[in-house]
Amino acid sequence: PFLQDVVDAGKSIMEGGGDYHLMISNSDICAAESFYQYSNALLSRSEAMSMNRATVDTQSVAFPVENVHVSTMREKHLIATYISNQAQDGIKQGKYRPHQGHDCFAFSSSLLDIINFGQVFLGYPRWGLGLYKILIVLANGYKETPPSMDGTFHLDDERAWDTREDSDISFVKEFDREELEYLLSCPVLGESLPPAKNMYMLQNLINCGKWFQSRTFNGKSVPGFVRPGYEDTYFSKTAGQIGSPFTRRDESIALKLWIDHYGPSD
Repeated sequence: PFLQDVVDAGKSIMEGGGDYHLMISNSDICAAESFYQYSNALLSRSEAMSMNRATVDTQSVAFPVENVHVSTMREKHLIATYISNQAQDGIKQGKYRPHQGHDCFAFSSSLLDIINFGQVFLGYPRWGLGLYKILIVLANGYKETPPSMDGTFHLDDERAWDTREDSDISFVKEFDREELEYLLSCPVLGESLPPAKNMYMLQNLINCGKWFQSRTFNGKSVPGFVRPGYEDTYFSKTAGQIGSPFTRRDESIALKLWIDHYGPSD
């Protein structure tokens, strides 16, 4: 789903409900039993937070016998609880790997009118890193928390979006030059080439570039994630910084050459 659609769905539930915090995560992320109490304590002192998950190896978790027919919701719940409890015990014993990405956020409703969440979508990189960079700038007291027994976890790290061999980049031809140029405005694009593993990841990175593409307001640069009417709020948040925290990467010669070589012919 598009990140903006997820945000709008959350807002619709709380419409007219005063101040609140909205939480966003990938659908396959599990939460510890104490997760919400832990998060609530952190958010009492911050406008936003992200929580890095623990990755638990499935080899350390005993699954029920495969092909067992589960007919009721209660049976499904009992099995899920059984697996979850084992994973949480493993985290308490230090049997996990820290995940380097960002896939669980909570932020104050006061930020929702300021941020345009663009056309990035969940499930493919790097929507989380983009949102992380935005919240660092806009959220007062932003907190990034490491994996813990009170946080989130995931069973293994299958990276389902990584679906191609490095030599196959024919999908790049599906995008026109104008679209590929938006990659230069995406601040979370890594230095390694090619920048994307498949066409969906590339599309999300292009959408990222549109998300951060700057416009001019009163002679100053404003990134696209700032909604019209909130430019002064953005300037007050970034006061004291040297230059703009989000600038087009025109100096990235390697990326430009990659677009020239693998992009569509004129």
